Amino acid sequence: MKYFIVLIILTFPIAAIAQDTTKVRRFTGLVLTFSPQYSYRSLQYDADGRWLESLRDNEVPGTGFKARAQVRYHINNRIDLLGGVEYANHSIKTRYEDLTWSGDAAGLPEKSRTIYRYKFLAIPLHINYTLKTHDNLRVYAVGGVTTSVFLSRKTKVDLGGDHHASAKTVGFAKFTWSATLGAGLEYALGRKFSVRAEPFFEHYFKSISTDDHTKEYLFAVGLSTGVVWAFKG
Repeated sequence: MKYFIVLIILTFPIAAIAQDTTKVRRFTGLVLTFSPQYSYRSLQYDADGRWLESLRDNEVPGTGFKARAQVRYHINNRIDLLGGVEYANHSIKTRYEDLTWSGDAAGLPEKSRTIYRYKFLAIPLHINYTLKTHDNLRVYAVGGVTTSVFLSRKTKVDLGGDHHASAKTVGFAKFTWSATLGAGLEYALGRKFSVRAEPFFEHYFKSISTDDHTKEYLFAVGLSTGVVWAFKG
């Protein structure tokens, strides 16, 4: 399935060549977006790491976000290429677990959970393909790839309101990449500004863990919202 998704994305440039190329190619605008999202992970173990599976079956999706700035390059009447920089914050958390204390437990926390946040600095390269336009509204499909630099994993232990946090970089791949598919609406507010909303799905195709026995692949679903500022020309 993952190779099929990648194949779809890689065919977008071929479609671009087949479209009308009579228009002058130029940079047309700056796109600023903020994307709340739900993140999770798929785990793959070898025979020696299988015992870890039961220790991680209490994990659930967590809320995260992306903040992105991209420049839009007009290829033709249907296709735009977007490239820029992105900060991504993916989250996974555990369910609350009851704590058991020996002796007098008065005043001690009764439950705890752990929240993991994976932070990346990334370079997203996306293609927008216009499906339909009507007056000021444009409907489009989006696909692309993102190369990410891992910054850190922050671990926060929530003890019923009392929090303890730490961060680490050891044990994680420095570079990884992901693919994105989605669709969106863009509405022009005038000649210079537009607003857009874009549901998306993203999947990482390189494990973020360097452990030889456990592979960890992040994925996320979310809603990218933002504004487009059109350049002159």
